[in-house]
Amino acid sequence: MSVVDATEVWSRHGATITSEKASPADAVIAFTQGYFVVVDDVANDDAEVVRLSPLVPQIGDYYRGDPRYRCKSVTPRRVSPIVYMVDVGYEGLPDPELSRPSISWSPVISNEAVDRDYYGRPLINAVGEPVQGLTRMITDRQLTITRRYETYSPLFWDSFENTINEDVFAGYPAGRGLVTGVSAQNQFSGGEADDQGYWNITVSILFRKPFLVTDQFAWWHRFRHEGTFKYVSAAAPTPAPVDTDEDLPTITYTQIVPILDGTGQRKTTPTLLKLDGTVEDNPNNAVWLLRPTYGLSTYADMGLL
Repeated sequence: MSVVDATEVWSRHGATITSEKASPADAVIAFTQGYFVVVDDVANDDAEVVRLSPLVPQIGDYYRGDPRYRCKSVTPRRVSPIVYMVDVGYEGLPDPELSRPSISWSPVISNEAVDRDYYGRPLINAVGEPVQGLTRMITDRQLTITRRYETYSPLFWDSFENTINEDVFAGYPAGRGLVTGVSAQNQFSGGEADDQGYWNITVSILFRKPFLVTDQFAWWHRFRHEGTFKYVSAAAPTPAPVDTDEDLPTITYTQIVPILDGTGQRKTTPTLLKLDGTVEDNPNNAVWLLRPTYGLSTYADMGLL
């Protein structure tokens, strides 16, 4: 039992183009073919035998050798004891370079610890002690972009995850964006073993509104300069020969010592420090330090917009 002949029928060839966004760049292109198939075993050559025949296109095959379009359906229909009409459907998308990205914006709300009020004044009690544990609601803006690409390189996209934009992107200045994740999904399955088809790649970027810092420091660590140790300066004589009558010069050196309370005991709670590491007694002069949290990258290199 087998298929002895399969001939393409010109009268059953057709094509349709559809687009949900009424845009040629996002259109779905479909082709249909018809085959006149002859079998030699009336009793045993059923539709499954016809569908699996190498003379008939298979699911995942290219349309006339064009990898942009793949076979998605094969429908045999018996029209006589030894003849089947087989309808074959193909579907594909335009070149990725012509596609437009899918873009969505959404708010992301979180609670972050704060050490100053809205006007930048330290959060302290009546006697000047810092108040701990206060938080502030922060609304970040998440941008999600999905776009088609011909290939997907995990190492390339890994280089952008958890990085801050060093260029202006989506209207936001450098320092405001953070790539929080990249996902990719193959557009096709089956077909040639070495073929990757198209990839739908989705990138999520979180844009933060800076609080008491400039744009470039929006994602930096910000913390109050405080601790339980301090720098102190001390003077000591310079060693000299024993038989000299000259006055010994002194040198000043700096050492780190514990901070003591009023009773002379070592303090266990942090104390405000000046930038030089000495004690700061005025909470209104508190120093806040900034440290980088993430690396930088050029978002334009992703080719999303």
